Amino acid sequence: MKIDTYTKVLLTGIFLFLGVIAFDLKPDIEAQAGIMGGNEMIAVDSENTVFHMKDGKVRRCIYFVRGERTKCTAWNN
Repeated sequence: MKIDTYTKVLLTGIFLFLGVIAFDLKPDIEAQAGIMGGNEMIAVDSENTVFHMKDGKVRRCIYFVRGERTKCTAWNN
């Protein structure tokens, strides 16, 4: 079965159009990190120690698995 020139041109045009759409799309919104408003972060240091950073201040928290309370230091600059 032969494919005529019209079909070749039509398929080439469709593929080019789809290629332009696929590679020319730009995001409409800017990506924003974090769920906590962007000014807060939690970083893991070891198995049960984390650093909580908020508004330029840092505190170290140690959490326990066996029902003990989490203990955090005061906020430092």
